[in-house]
Amino acid sequence: AIKYQQLQYLENVKQDVQLLQTLFQSKFNYRVFSTYNSQIGKTEFLTLNDLNDFISKQCLNLTNVSNDYDGLIFVWCGYGGFGVNGDTLITSDNQSKMFKEIQNEFIMKTEYFAGKPKMFIKISNSITNNRNGKINEKKIRYNHDTDTFTIIADTSEKSAMNFTKIFCHEIENNVNQSLEVIIKNVADQISGKEIAQSVSTSHSDIYLIPTNNKNIPETLDFRKHWNRNWRKANVEAAKIVEEMTQNHEQGLVVVAFDTPEWKKTMTIVHNVVKKEFKRYWVYAIKSKLIILNDIRIDGNVYVINCELQCKQNVNITTQLFITENAIVDPQLKQSFSPIQWNTKIHYNIPAILQDLENKDEACLERLLYDDSIFYLKQYLQICIDTFGLSHPYIVIAYRMLGLTYDDKGQYDIAIEFYEKALKIMVDIFGINYVLVAQLYHNLGTSYDNKRQYENAIEHYEAALKIRKEIFRKGDEGIGDICWDLGCIFEIIQNKKTAYKYYEEAWKVYNIVCGEWDEATLRSKEQMQYLNESENGQLFTSTQIIRI
Repeated sequence: AIKYQQLQYLENVKQDVQLLQTLFQSKFNYRVFSTYNSQIGKTEFLTLNDLNDFISKQCLNLTNVSNDYDGLIFVWCGYGGFGVNGDTLITSDNQSKMFKEIQNEFIMKTEYFAGKPKMFIKISNSITNNRNGKINEKKIRYNHDTDTFTIIADTSEKSAMNFTKIFCHEIENNVNQSLEVIIKNVADQISGKEIAQSVSTSHSDIYLIPTNNKNIPETLDFRKHWNRNWRKANVEAAKIVEEMTQNHEQGLVVVAFDTPEWKKTMTIVHNVVKKEFKRYWVYAIKSKLIILNDIRIDGNVYVINCELQCKQNVNITTQLFITENAIVDPQLKQSFSPIQWNTKIHYNIPAILQDLENKDEACLERLLYDDSIFYLKQYLQICIDTFGLSHPYIVIAYRMLGLTYDDKGQYDIAIEFYEKALKIMVDIFGINYVLVAQLYHNLGTSYDNKRQYENAIEHYEAALKIRKEIFRKGDEGIGDICWDLGCIFEIIQNKKTAYKYYEEAWKVYNIVCGEWDEATLRSKEQMQYLNESENGQLFTSTQIIRI
């Protein structure tokens, strides 16, 4: 909890959560679930009901057969107290919950973590709630009983960030040390000998070990390009790579976004096989030697056992795959780390996934939602078995499931899948990526469909903010979000704000899609309608052209 009704705002908790998430998610490859999302302001406020709902949801998720956890780490960051009955957590609505009660939820009321290591950490600014008005004299306390390790850290006053910073640093740099050794090191650095410990005679040492993601080679990138056609185009490219390799052919395969410069370049190259996937093109060039000069390829390049030379101004925006006997110009290697071709990861698995995705699309065209879900759950399971629980392909699987459940009218389930996808995506890559913006947009749509307009607006605005950061010159997706926001504000009778968003959508569509595009004309019509309904009071700087 960061924001409180009657207590001081805790800025340090944001930093604590970020440090801990980075440590456990990025460094150790653990799955992390959090009540706080930096893009959604209201998550700074955590009521007792919110906390109880979060814990209940996580306990319920343990019954999911796709989950296979080998331990538990629970962390509280916020205000806390120490009274006659033990440690408490103070939620944003000034309610309290016994820390021991949370431990019992996971230890006593479920059998999932029986015999598995469990760590409970309370990092809190102390509030006195014992009779003599004194807080516990020890800044750090820990208890180690059987397979459960409990850490209590008082981060009041200037020591707020010290514990979390030092704790994360010690864990990351002492992987071979037990938690007991690590916490003693932390205490020594923070408070000298101010540590209270309680260790049972029947306990086993607990170690935090990074999970090995099976040393999987780098897979298809989804940071800039990610949609269905990008995936289809790269599966087709991978198929060509395999065919050329088996036929002992040499050359280059390119997957490029539909840019005028690239299309113009390819018209003067002879013996090129090409195939279109909406806005993406796949080009196959067969030659022992290929020389690139003054060219920008917005996409991927696959080098199949040929020599690739570069003269000047060569820019590949996304990925460079090379087969075993390929020779790549050192100029490219300075700005790129070529990805060694792996038939299983780069072709076999994506081809299987693409087949399931094709079946999903066929089902959706016939409104067979349950059949679609059947194929998408197979897709998800293959991704989990191949890549683990935290991987971009899992994000794609969750999002497609979310879309189908939304189409089916099961909006709560859709929201759950979108949130799972968003969590993984943000943890892996961060915020400012198109797929992150799209997931916020999807969440907004589901809340919109539920008529929860406040939540819808919040998620639409988060998506809009990200897209504006990425596409400073405009993007059709910005127009789409502005249109959706305009529709909501019109529904809730805030016509002035609705007009503003319709106007912004019109400006974006006009630049990106053209003056006579359907989306441009639709936005213009809506502006005109609203303006006339308010007797011209909404008119701003934009001159409405009557149509």
